[in-house]
Amino acid sequence: MTRSSAFRVVVALVIAFGAGAAAMHLIGGRRRPVAAVRRPYFETLDLASPEGAVREFVAAWRADDFITAYLVLAPETQYAWYIRLSVGRLDSFVSDTTRLPKIEGRPTEYEQALVAMGCFRTFTRAAKRADALPIDLDAEIRLGDREELQSREGRTLVDLTATSESEAHRRLVFRVVKGPNDRWRLLYVMRPTEGETPAAWPVPADDERLPQR
Repeated sequence: MTRSSAFRVVVALVIAFGAGAAAMHLIGGRRRPVAAVRRPYFETLDLASPEGAVREFVAAWRADDFITAYLVLAPETQYAWYIRLSVGRLDSFVSDTTRLPKIEGRPTEYEQALVAMGCFRTFTRAAKRADALPIDLDAEIRLGDREELQSREGRTLVDLTATSESEAHRRLVFRVVKGPNDRWRLLYVMRPTEGETPAAWPVPADDERLPQR
């Protein structure tokens, strides 16, 4: 089987698995069928404020509902994460890349759009179960101070500082960005370290595809 054929097999499996879970089992972690949703699921998420976006993301994380978590991510983060996945640059995503499933071949743009959500769900779940992620949102988290910033492109950013009861990650910073229709989306979670550049997840804070200060 060629690399291209192998990748398409993976695409088909991930799409079938991810789409089926989203439609029948994992919508918002609430276990309700699509027919019960009277408007697009994304519009039911509370993204009217930076705090609302962070709470939606944390709740989805704790429910292992990484489809909803992916939807809360900013489009720039979704794109940057998948580009890094496609070229094998996942050093900021996990502490040990050998614990992730393998994907052969390189996707076309069309395949990338189809498989991104399914891959994020599959890879994040696998890495979380293997304790290979650089952040932990399962512990009790309390939101604290917020700081409003401006990106070089003039976009509004907000840093929300949070304290966690996790022994390994006492302090976290959620950076969110205001998108279309005044809805807020998560760019990344930072784990500040004294005297070092903060580690960010799921992509590095300095990724060229993200809005920069």
